[in-house]
Amino acid sequence: MEVVLKALILGVSLLIVVLLIINAISVQKTSKNIFDLGMDLLTSNTAELSETGITQYNNAIIDGSRVTELIKSYWQTDNSVAVTVCTKDGQNIMYDHDGATYQLLGSLNGMPSADAKGQSLANPKSSIRQASLASHAEIETYDESNGYASSNPSVKGYINMNAQFKGSIQRDSNNTIRSIIFVQV
Repeated sequence: MEVVLKALILGVSLLIVVLLIINAISVQKTSKNIFDLGMDLLTSNTAELSETGITQYNNAIIDGSRVTELIKSYWQTDNSVAVTVCTKDGQNIMYDHDGATYQLLGSLNGMPSADAKGQSLANPKSSIRQASLASHAEIETYDESNGYASSNPSVKGYINMNAQFKGSIQRDSNNTIRSIIFVQV
C-alpha cells in the first residue's frame, strides 16, 4: 500500500511538473509575441516620425525660396531623397546627389501626371533631367557643393524665389520616400 501511495504521489508530482513546464512555455511564447508586436509598432512609429519632415510637402504649396533651401538641405552623400523641380520654362530637373533615385524614376509611385508646362511625365526618364555629382551635363543651375545655384532668371531651370510650387512625394516598391517633386503653379 505504501508503494502504491508513493507511486501515486510521484505520478501526481510528475503531472504537476509537466503542467508547469507547459504553462511556462506558453507564457514565454505569448511574451515573445507581445514583444515582437511592440517592436513592430515602435519601428512603424519611428518610420512615420522620420517621414514627417518630408510628408509635410505632399500637396503643399510653397514658394521657390523654400524649394531651393530643400535642394541644398538634401544635397548630401548619405541622402536617399531627391528633389525634382518642374519650372514653367519646361525644365524638369532632379537634384539627386548620388544619382541613385534617378535610376528608380520609372518605378516610383506617386508621380504627377504633368509638369509645369502641361507636358506628360508618363515617361519620367525622358522628361526629367538629372543633376547629380556624376551627371549634370548642360544643367546651368547645377552646383557641386549645394546642388542648386542660380541668380539669373534667364537661365533654363531657374527657380523664381517668389513663384509657387506644389509638392508631391514619390515612394519606391518598399514604400520608402525617394523623391519630392515640386511643380510650379
